[in-house]
Amino acid sequence: SDQGSGLILALGVTLYIGTGMLLGVPLYWLMVRICGREAPLAKRAIVGSVVALGLWAVAFYGVLAWFQPALLGGNWITDPAILPPWVAAGTHIVFGLTMALLYPLGQFTPYTPQSTATN
Repeated sequence: SDQGSGLILALGVTLYIGTGMLLGVPLYWLMVRICGREAPLAKRAIVGSVVALGLWAVAFYGVLAWFQPALLGGNWITDPAILPPWVAAGTHIVFGLTMALLYPLGQFTPYTPQSTATN
């Protein structure tokens, strides 16, 4: 039914945003540890892509391969006939590249009040 499809879409989007937030924090932390605070975009992009591919490998083959069939009785996420692995890996690379691009926005810069000159 159309109502069921809308609910599935809403749940999928919610899971997508939620896991992006939860996994974005450790990915950012790893990028800070590996790249440093002032790393150039190219280095951040490479590190973000490699870490995101590692995340994909663990999630795709380490978790979903057994969890989805056990929970839902199917394997449509890990079935290459339905979702080619390169598509799933590509979405994770886009996630890593997005983290690399937005990396400077997450840096903490403490507030330092400007001193006022008194005469």
